[in-house]
Amino acid sequence: MSWLSYLFGYPEDNLLIFGRYEAWLVALSIVVAVVTAILALHMATQAQSVGPTHRRGPILFAASVALGGGVWSMHFIGMLAFDLCTPVSYARSLTLMSMVPSVAASFIALNISSRPNITLPELLIGGVLMGAGIGTMHYVGMAAMVMAPALHYDLPIFLLSILVAVALSMLALWIRFGIRRLTTGTLSPLKLDMISGGVMGVAIAGMHYTGMAAARFVPPAGLQLLDSAPQSTLLAVGVAVTTVMITCLVVAVDMVLKYRAMNQSLVAEKTRLRAILDTAVDGIIILNPKGIIVAANQAAEAVFGWSVTELMGRNVSTLMPEPHRSLHDGYLEKYLRTGEASIIGKGREVEALDRHGRIFPMRLAIGHVRLPREDLFVGFVTDITARRVMEKELFQAKEKAEQAANARSAFLANMSHEIRTPMNAIIGFTEVLMGTPLNDEQSRHLSIIARAARSLLHLLNDILDSAKLEKGKLELENVSFSLPELLDTVLSTLGMQARRKGLSLNLKWDPALPEHFMGAPDRIRQVLNNLVGNAIKFTSQGSVELDVSRKENNQVSFKVTDTGIGIEPGRLQTIFDPFTQADVSISRRFGGTGLGTTISKQLVELMDGWIGVSSHLGQGTCFEFCLPLMPGTSHTGLSERSTVKLPPLTILAVDDMPQNLDLLRLILQRNGHNVVCASNGSEALELARSHLFDAVLMDLQMPEMDGTTATLALHAFQREQQQKLTPVIALTASVLDEDKRAARNAGMVGFASKPVDLDILNRELARVLGMEHLCASPPKSKKSATTLLDWDRGIARWGDSERYNQELVRFAIDYGRLALDMDSLVQQQDFASLHQAAHRSKGVAANLSIVGLVEPLSLLETAARERRLDDCLTAVDQLAQRLPRFGAELATRLRKTQQTPVHSDEVTSDSVDTSLLRDTLQSLLEAAHRNEWDDQALSTLQQFLPTAYAESLKQTLDALNNFDFTEAVSLLEGLLRKLENSKATT
Repeated sequence: MSWLSYLFGYPEDNLLIFGRYEAWLVALSIVVAVVTAILALHMATQAQSVGPTHRRGPILFAASVALGGGVWSMHFIGMLAFDLCTPVSYARSLTLMSMVPSVAASFIALNISSRPNITLPELLIGGVLMGAGIGTMHYVGMAAMVMAPALHYDLPIFLLSILVAVALSMLALWIRFGIRRLTTGTLSPLKLDMISGGVMGVAIAGMHYTGMAAARFVPPAGLQLLDSAPQSTLLAVGVAVTTVMITCLVVAVDMVLKYRAMNQSLVAEKTRLRAILDTAVDGIIILNPKGIIVAANQAAEAVFGWSVTELMGRNVSTLMPEPHRSLHDGYLEKYLRTGEASIIGKGREVEALDRHGRIFPMRLAIGHVRLPREDLFVGFVTDITARRVMEKELFQAKEKAEQAANARSAFLANMSHEIRTPMNAIIGFTEVLMGTPLNDEQSRHLSIIARAARSLLHLLNDILDSAKLEKGKLELENVSFSLPELLDTVLSTLGMQARRKGLSLNLKWDPALPEHFMGAPDRIRQVLNNLVGNAIKFTSQGSVELDVSRKENNQVSFKVTDTGIGIEPGRLQTIFDPFTQADVSISRRFGGTGLGTTISKQLVELMDGWIGVSSHLGQGTCFEFCLPLMPGTSHTGLSERSTVKLPPLTILAVDDMPQNLDLLRLILQRNGHNVVCASNGSEALELARSHLFDAVLMDLQMPEMDGTTATLALHAFQREQQQKLTPVIALTASVLDEDKRAARNAGMVGFASKPVDLDILNRELARVLGMEHLCASPPKSKKSATTLLDWDRGIARWGDSERYNQELVRFAIDYGRLALDMDSLVQQQDFASLHQAAHRSKGVAANLSIVGLVEPLSLLETAARERRLDDCLTAVDQLAQRLPRFGAELATRLRKTQQTPVHSDEVTSDSVDTSLLRDTLQSLLEAAHRNEWDDQALSTLQQFLPTAYAESLKQTLDALNNFDFTEAVSLLEGLLRKLENSKATT
């Protein structure tokens, strides 16, 4: 370690030699450092834009050589600027070797500077390495000094110089990124290079002169100092010039490398563009402003039949037939002169000419390319001959499809008319007969006919609705309506079907919902009827619940949940497809077409809602749909439940079917009207010209003269005679919107569809005749003042008195504690449960025609919904008074009919003639094989079949009520087997 002591030890006396600096040489050294740093950093910046890493390496190395040489030159000039008053020379080997750490430190600095960002660890490591490299270069260069004085160093200042070298290196590295961050990218790259290069050059010079301050020069004994050592000005200038030349040479080499890379990139880009042009599907032709083709691709060869070589140099007008050929050059010249683009920048279809003279259709689009020294026009061409052929075929197919659609519409209209016309007579005369005195058997038979006809009508409506929905012809009529009344109608209508199967049909109502909404009530009712009806049909035991609640954004949610058979997960995706059921066997077990869910989905989406389904096989299914319903207002008018009592009218009925005229005459004359009949439009027109009628019921489709033509002619005659126009109501079996529009356009002011519904027809007559004041709520039954039961209506609804009496007894047993249960809910002020219970009980009472209980239950339902405690108490009191009266009235009724309620649990197989039951079952089985049933046998079976067979009997009755004779046969055979097994056991 003696050399360290020698190096950092020196006498602290006045024998030390202190030199002085030549100012202009110091300035020259700083300028060299700054200039070389700026050039090197600028090269590093350019290296960032070079793509591959292997191309950036040579550029950074060249910049490192330039910066390292500049640092070394600055050091050497700084040493020459230092005058020791004694001759000094330099060892060549050490002097040249000192350049190596300078270049290495420069490479580290530039490599870090060329990065887009720098981290703190990178800054610390880079600063230490760069400072160490420059410090090594400095002290190796000083060690190369050959002179008489001995070179020693002051240890504190030596260490300080190393610390300064590292600190200034970090500053020089950071300053570039700091300036970029502070200026947020507003400085240009050149200005940024100049600022950061200036800082780096000054930092390098500062590191050199700090290191010089640590040097101590100890003269030997007897050294004679001079006043001034020989100046090396020429050497210093030569070093500076040589450094600048080397730097410029490095920059030139860098530019050559960059030019080579740029040239390679341009060649690659040209090759790429050529490949793109040649592989393009469309033809591409490039033109100069004179219309001369300067380039084309291979696709253009295929389009025009000319090779690319043959196309080059030709005028593009060669490829065009007249009149485009003579006008094309004028288009380009006009565009360049005025800037008005008649064909530039637009796509159009034109005719083109190929090499063989064939004229063909072509899609042409021309774009303008503005280059520094020239303008080019690029044309994109496509032969559209095949497309034109396809368009022609599509147009012909479209015409055929439209013809088929029109034929389908006509078929639907005709089918609707032809089917509804006989159904009008069937349903109408059935209702007429049911209004006459009948025995029980006749009443049952007519009820069966009416149900079958209504079922067929419902099926027909589903098919027509589905067709109209698919065609987008179904229109919605949005009106204000009462949602609770709509729900009550749905549940009351389907409640009887649920009770026949022993199901509980419940309504869950959200108290936050208002009563009235704006929407399409008929279509909402149709969707609910489909979903609730399906839930009842596919549920054998348990319950069906309708949950109505309020959602966000004026959305109302309807959930129909059942405990039925469920749906397999794989079939949930197709449950809304037309004519699709959850299982192939479903149609055999339960009947149906599979259109209900399809129509429901189409209707919900038509009302801007959504519908979904979830199910668990064997556990049940939940259908949910949401509709956007705005709050509505309460209204009074012609409601569906209002009745109309019109004064005697003179009505002209026009129809080409005699049975329809007979039915109209019969039902209208029963209401006191005078009816005149005509079989076609011509006959009706003659009658209307000679007689005055209050209204005309006009069929639309008739021979000789249809209804619309007859209406136009009638109104024209009345205008000519200055008579008041007779209101004409379109009466037709068609349900198509086109027929309704045609009826309105012909001047018909009303519309009633077949089969004729007398209440609807009366309301329409009242509307067109301005007699709305005659519409009123249904009058209370005269019996309601003295009796709680409307026997006649109940028997008509249930089909026979025996079945009706049994259901009344069942109600009396199930609802015997109704008043007490309601009173308990009122005391608890559980209005939600009270509302549901009142609604459910009201529906059951209404279906059983217990009119005396419907009134207090309706009052209780409304009061519970509006949370009016006093009205709830009043309604419960009325209910408590009327329930005992109902029991007494029922007992009196049963005594008069000499029918004592028979409880099946009192009947055993021992007390029943087994042969009678077997014969009865056999009779029913034979009837079911003929798709019929024996009412007398059913009555006997219900009276005497033991309790053990009650569930099988219930399923059999459900199958027969749903006209599912295949299922009924299977169940009856099972009953026979059970009966035989029971007999064998006893």
